[in-house]
Amino acid sequence: MRERVKSWVPYGLDADPVLRRMAAGLLGCVLVSLCCPLACMEAWDWLYKMEGGRKVLRPGCTMPLFRELVSWSFLGFGLFVAAMAVLAVYYVLYHRQGGSRTDYLMRRLPDRWEYLRRCLALPALGCAAALVLLGILWTLYFWMYLHFTPAGCLPPEQWTGFWRAVP
Repeated sequence: MRERVKSWVPYGLDADPVLRRMAAGLLGCVLVSLCCPLACMEAWDWLYKMEGGRKVLRPGCTMPLFRELVSWSFLGFGLFVAAMAVLAVYYVLYHRQGGSRTDYLMRRLPDRWEYLRRCLALPALGCAAALVLLGILWTLYFWMYLHFTPAGCLPPEQWTGFWRAVP
């Protein structure tokens, strides 16, 4: 697999540092997204009060909407995708540097997709990994929100307003 990924970067560049930085960026995205479950835990704590040394549910208390608790927790993934776009532009400009203009030569190769593969494959892989990770974390956090919130405390408009922007 390593050799295949090395064929996805322009000639003269090493894929290993880029892969390490991509892994670090994705790890940073995951760490920033942990703000969502932390906000949920804070909201779950607010649902209860202490009476006689034990936790009792507050009457008439509802949990905030999930989209409000998410807030900016997944912003890191957007920044990561933007960084992948910058990487793709860098790879295109790398082929055009100096007087050699290897992009013209690569377009004449028998494999017509070589140029695009070397410019876009690794950034596309990073974007795909970020989107898959985003979907998994979003689903996990939403499942936690639904599973750990008492049924009577879920807001009634939770499902109708799920995809709308936060007011």
